[in-house]
Amino acid sequence: PPAASPEAPPPLSHTVYSWGGGAKASNHTPPTSAEKGGGFGGGKALGDKPAVKKGFLADKAAPVGDVGVFLHKRVVEVIEQVEELHRREEEDESAPFKQKYAARDLLKGLTLQLNDCKEEAGKLGLAAAWEEGMAGVEHQMGVNLVETEEISAGEKQLNLAIKRMKDTGESTKFACQILDSTNHLGLIWSQRGEHQKAEGFLISATEQYDTFVKAGCDDKELASRMEGLRTTTLFLMAQVYQHLGHPDMSAKYCQITLNRSLKGGLFDALDWTKNAVQLSGFYLSQGRYGDSAACLASAEQVMCLIPADDAEENRARVGETSANLAWGWGKLHTTRLDSAAHGEEAPKKGAHEAVEFDLEGVRGRVPE
Repeated sequence: PPAASPEAPPPLSHTVYSWGGGAKASNHTPPTSAEKGGGFGGGKALGDKPAVKKGFLADKAAPVGDVGVFLHKRVVEVIEQVEELHRREEEDESAPFKQKYAARDLLKGLTLQLNDCKEEAGKLGLAAAWEEGMAGVEHQMGVNLVETEEISAGEKQLNLAIKRMKDTGESTKFACQILDSTNHLGLIWSQRGEHQKAEGFLISATEQYDTFVKAGCDDKELASRMEGLRTTTLFLMAQVYQHLGHPDMSAKYCQITLNRSLKGGLFDALDWTKNAVQLSGFYLSQGRYGDSAACLASAEQVMCLIPADDAEENRARVGETSANLAWGWGKLHTTRLDSAAHGEEAPKKGAHEAVEFDLEGVRGRVPE
């Protein structure tokens, strides 16, 4: 919600949208844990002359074999494996980046192989395929570095990847990767406290998405990935606008993010409920009682989606979330009664766009 920040922004390749820290703009939201910061690392970005860094590069490239097969098939397969490793949850707390370091090993090997076959690829008329392969690898390496908290190296790598992807003349083909890289750069600058600069990257990400939508796309998988990345952009914009002192805009993007995560099916019901309760608190502090109630009623509906077995397994979290939800309703009703007793008027209808979520059966439960 508007006055909250992510506890520790999860990897953007598989973001679950959760704001964490409680809203400090008013006393209308239940307190939660404080914001945690991420560390920044050093190092140099990869290119045709890879940097030497621990865990970065093997000493020798594996044989490439048929260059055409390698570029058109093997590179694609390895990048898919890397994406899968990036999505996996880390189960060993003593080795928090185990899966991502495994992904890095694949990328470093692929980088060496690409550098090893560059000259031959050119002779075979496969220079464009080589550039596309290297661009994809550089993008994944940039993501990997950022998500393992080697931020400076990751930033350089992402910028290098964006340039190479655009230089291939296949910007549409790399639409997802360029948008993902831009989102990561927005996150980097937001974490550094440079929120205006972060806003610039997120505006660029918005323009990229709009261009993609206007052009149209028949590839459903690509379109779905772009929608997921768009939700990430909106999530980050909510954080940035709060830091820039625009709580109304932050609340707007929070609500849009929550609604899109509902439609996309990528959400944790308990996290979603917690965020909706916090967002309700902001609207309550603005006297927007209907919008506050819409958030709470939607949160109740989402809580009903939790399977009984999951609810039993997460009994403590469910209990805490249910208590916060009940607290939110109680605060809404007592605030409305207090406001009426003092003759205060709520904002006129139409002064703000009404908050709605794509959930059946919610509208009738929202009091006027």
